[in-house]
Amino acid sequence: MRAHRVGAAVAVLLVLCAGLSWGQVWDIGELWDAEDVRQTPITGWFGTSGLVVVPTAEVLEYQDMQVHFTAVDDEDLDWQYVWGANTCILPGLEAGVTMLDDAYTPAEVDSELVFQAKYQLDLQEFLELSEDFPTVAIGGRDLADDVNRAVYVTFTKDLTATREPESAVRLTVGLGETEIGDAPLDGLFAGVDMTPFDFARLQLEHDGENFNAALRYWWSEWAITGIGVVDGQPGVTVVVSSQF
Repeated sequence: MRAHRVGAAVAVLLVLCAGLSWGQVWDIGELWDAEDVRQTPITGWFGTSGLVVVPTAEVLEYQDMQVHFTAVDDEDLDWQYVWGANTCILPGLEAGVTMLDDAYTPAEVDSELVFQAKYQLDLQEFLELSEDFPTVAIGGRDLADDVNRAVYVTFTKDLTATREPESAVRLTVGLGETEIGDAPLDGLFAGVDMTPFDFARLQLEHDGENFNAALRYWWSEWAITGIGVVDGQPGVTVVVSSQF
């Protein structure tokens, strides 16, 4: 049943991609740059830049801050909410904090505030690797282990056959470990990030436990909305980006 929901959601997201992009084609190049949008890292639904749940090896730009809000409709528990902020405090180092709804924390846990961080390794220069080598990052969620700490290494590779950003397709593969097993980012995870239309980003992933899908759309260079499914449950997300 959940697989059917994800498949149906992907079809709907593709239709929305086309419709939204057609509706805003008139102002391409006037308000903001579609090519820059496609390469911009974006905070995931539960904190840390990446796809829906899966973290990519990309990090936010230095001195960039993104505030995020997510609402997921759990058919058993009604709407669940997540909000927080990420920033790049040093080049290559991203850190943030996320407030989780009670539904995402064990009953015995008092704190719902979790901290995350991710560091992009400059292996190409350090090891004199080819530019075709994937981007690599290491990171962790819930670093204080208040809910369920996860540590991971993640690899992201641009699969685009040409260098035109509008056809960009990026693959992310990673390996993680959590304190409590059978959870997202426990074991192998992977996802695809593609930009089929102007200002739209389609994301498909398996987070180690669930299949998730989302459409993220840039209404401006600082305002991004998203819709999708997380473990078969529909949800929406909003990200606001700013420099400091």
